[in-house]
Amino acid sequence: KLNDEEERQKAAQQSLYQQKHKKFLEQLEALHESQKKQQKKAKEKKRRTDQSNREFVASLKDAVVTIPDEVVDHNLEKAGCDCPDQRVRRLVGIAAKKMLFDVCKSAIAHRQHHIEGLTANKRKQYKNKKQTLELEHCLRALADKGIYLNKPPFYVADPKKK
Repeated sequence: KLNDEEERQKAAQQSLYQQKHKKFLEQLEALHESQKKQQKKAKEKKRRTDQSNREFVASLKDAVVTIPDEVVDHNLEKAGCDCPDQRVRRLVGIAAKKMLFDVCKSAIAHRQHHIEGLTANKRKQYKNKKQTLELEHCLRALADKGIYLNKPPFYVADPKKK
C-alpha cells in the first residue's frame, strides 16, 4: 500500500510538474511573440522616422527663412564652422529662429508676470500701452534658457578728455 501511494504521489507531482512546465513554455512562447511584435513596431517606427527626416532635410532647400542665409553664414564663420551644405546652414537658421521665438514668448510672459505683480494704479499705466519687450524681461527669459547676460553699465563722458 505504501508503494502504491508513493507512486501515486510521484505521478501526481510529475503531472503537476508537466502542467507547470507546459504553462511555462506557453508563457515563454508568448513572450517571444511579444518581443517579435515590439521589434517589428520599433523597425516600422524607425523607418517612418527616417523617411520623415529625409523629407524634412529635402525640404530645407526650399524652406522660407526668417534669418537670412548670409547672417547665418557670417555667424557660423565667426564661430569657426565651415559648412558647405546649404541644408545644414538652413537647419541652423531654423534652430536660431525657434530659439529667438521661444525667448520672445518667455519675455512676454515675464512682462505679464511683472505687470500682474504691480499695484492697481501702476497696472493701469500698462493697460493702454503698446506691448514692448524690455531688456529686463529679455534678460530673465535668456536666463531661463541658461544664458546669463549683464546690462552694460551707464557710461559718462570722461571729464579729463575735455
